[in-house]
Amino acid sequence: MVTKTAPTFDLFDQMRASDRERLRLPQPSNISSNTSNLYLAPLFFSDGWNGYRYWGIFTPFPSSDVQYENPCLVVSNDGWNWSVPAGVTNPLIPKPAVGNNMDTSLAQAPDGMTLYLIWSSQHDASGHSQVKVSESTNGISWSAPVSIVDLPESTGATANTLYTPCVWFNGTNWKLIVHNRATAGGALGGPAVVQVAATSGSSIYSGWGAFSAITMVQPLGRGWWHSHFQRVPDGRILGVCTDGNESGGDIWFAESLDDGATFRVRRVSTESGYYRSAICLTQDLAGSLGMSLYIGEINGGFQMLREDWKSGLEALSRSKAVTAMVTGAADSKFVFLDNYNRANGAVGTPVVGSAMTVDVGSLVIKTRQLSFGTVGNNRGLVTCPSVDYSVQATIVSGNNTWLLFRGADAANYYRWGVPGALGTGNVIQSIVAGNVGSLDRPVVGPDGVEAQLPAGSIMKVVCRGGRFRLYINGNFCEEIPDTLHALDGVKCGVSCGVFALPSAGVWDDYSVITC
Repeated sequence: MVTKTAPTFDLFDQMRASDRERLRLPQPSNISSNTSNLYLAPLFFSDGWNGYRYWGIFTPFPSSDVQYENPCLVVSNDGWNWSVPAGVTNPLIPKPAVGNNMDTSLAQAPDGMTLYLIWSSQHDASGHSQVKVSESTNGISWSAPVSIVDLPESTGATANTLYTPCVWFNGTNWKLIVHNRATAGGALGGPAVVQVAATSGSSIYSGWGAFSAITMVQPLGRGWWHSHFQRVPDGRILGVCTDGNESGGDIWFAESLDDGATFRVRRVSTESGYYRSAICLTQDLAGSLGMSLYIGEINGGFQMLREDWKSGLEALSRSKAVTAMVTGAADSKFVFLDNYNRANGAVGTPVVGSAMTVDVGSLVIKTRQLSFGTVGNNRGLVTCPSVDYSVQATIVSGNNTWLLFRGADAANYYRWGVPGALGTGNVIQSIVAGNVGSLDRPVVGPDGVEAQLPAGSIMKVVCRGGRFRLYINGNFCEEIPDTLHALDGVKCGVSCGVFALPSAGVWDDYSVITC
């Protein structure tokens, strides 16, 4: 029995829910202006931690002068208005005698009692790049810095320049992710190789192994510049990345389902000029996760901004696409729509998009619905421009009738439907080289009970990144990782295996939108 709970937080379904506002952060006494700040990446505590719900760390950067780029601690109870906690003097970590500090972040220990400050230290007296850690149990007294990674900055294949370090605890050991701008494959001053390392045990201070490159494809062929990552309770790793270089780039959301080994990404801001940004996950009284985006921007200096986000992007995209069609306008998110409200016969041209490609058998309209005209297998496919899309259709009747999605070609895809008569359960399958693969089981609801597909059910699959979510009549069933195909060249469609009668499958209101 597969059991599922309510849907987890979906980073790729988030959309802006507030105006963007610039944050004014309290400066150390040796800085007179408030014009340039970097790297604010707050942690949220629903019940508070030592008197505050938000704890943040940032570095001032006036006139791009690295001597001021030192960790400064701030707190807040609303995430907008920030102050220095009583008893703290910023910067927490002063500039070293040789080299400089940079790229700060915070992490919480598994016991919830300790806060870790993580940052990068560059160009020390020995010519090394380091990742350092300091800890506190009250936010006021911080331990002496400890170097957990210490690598030479020499030239060549062994060179290292460790940027934007972030850590998380996965229940067994700690993970550290960095952008290494000078390692083999990267270039000092240019795009970075993103790497991850792990400890051999539960201590953040010891047992760190060697770095290995992660898989995080940049869809536009650009390099990754800066990032911030964190682990959420369900185990996935969420991040915000900027591409380009030190002049700034676009903002991308990133998600890993395998503890940071591979990431899927989605571009969310395209105006360029962005610097390191971060997600702050919040939690309401019901336990639901929300998020704010803390944005680094280069605009007359380095500055930090905030905007709130909320879930609902797929629903909004679908609503806008339908509204645009009704008013006669075009919507770029609409890939395909057909209500089959035409005379019996060949399917012809859909309401939106190009006609389905008939891979095998034939598609016909009967009584203003989609049916199949050949005894045996019938399959139609719609080509999508993106791997992130939502496909929805009404299953009217059928036996051995399926909705296709995330297909690489006509022999490799996922299918969800009924191997028998409607109302007798459902099955989700992976199809590999034309045969049923390792995924072959019923889809269940949040209560762990097998979902039913009575006649007239609206089936929807929302594909995003390395996963997809299944819905019946708007109700969430479950989320399943997509481990079958490379996420490019994806097709989606309907497939009906009718081995005796051509009327064994009937569909209506089939639509595909990118989201």
